[in-house]
Amino acid sequence: KFADDLWTVDINSGDLENAILNLCLNARDAMPDRGVLIIETANKILDEDYVRQNPVAEPGPYAMVSISDSGIGMTQDVIEKAFEPFFSTKEEGKGTGLGLSMLYGFVQRSGGHAKIYSEIGHGTTIRIYLPRAGDEGRENDGRAIVEEDLPRGIETILVVDDEKALIEVAASHLHRLGYRTILADNGKEALEIIQSQQ
Repeated sequence: KFADDLWTVDINSGDLENAILNLCLNARDAMPDRGVLIIETANKILDEDYVRQNPVAEPGPYAMVSISDSGIGMTQDVIEKAFEPFFSTKEEGKGTGLGLSMLYGFVQRSGGHAKIYSEIGHGTTIRIYLPRAGDEGRENDGRAIVEEDLPRGIETILVVDDEKALIEVAASHLHRLGYRTILADNGKEALEIIQSQQ
C-alpha cells in the first residue's frame, strides 16, 4: 500500500533501505509459522495531541513508512527496550540486537520519529515518520546526510553479521564507495579471517 502522492524527504536513501530490510527481517523472525507482512507509505500530520502522548516527536508534516507483521508480538516491556543497542529477544547467535537501534539512530539523524505498536499474538507495526522536505518552519539542523558527500576509500573492510541479507547490503554500499570487503557470518569466522591475514 503505497501513497501515490508521498511527500519528498531529505534523507540518506541507503539508511532507509537498511531500516526497511532490518524491519522485514525482524518481521520474518516474528512469524516462524508464516504470516502476513505489509509495507505501507502515507502522508501524515503529527499534531499537538499526538506530541502530548509522544513527547519525543515534533508536530508537523511527515512521510510515513509502516512495516506490519502478523507475528507473535511484543510485551510492553520489550517495546520500551526495543530501540536500545544490543537489546534482543533472539537466542544467542541469532541476532546482534543492533537492527532496531540502528533504525532509531537513522530516524533521529533525519529529524524524524519512530513508533512501535504491538500486541502479543496479534503482531507488530513499526512506523517511521520522516519530516517532509522543504517544510517551512522546520529546522533541519544539518542532520540529513547528503549522499553525494560520502567519503570514498580503497581499504579492505571486514563485514560481520549473522544475517546474510544484511551482509550483502553492507557489502554493496561499501563497494559503491570504493572499498573491498571480506564477509564473515559470525565472530569466530571473523577472527579466523583476521588471523589468516597476519
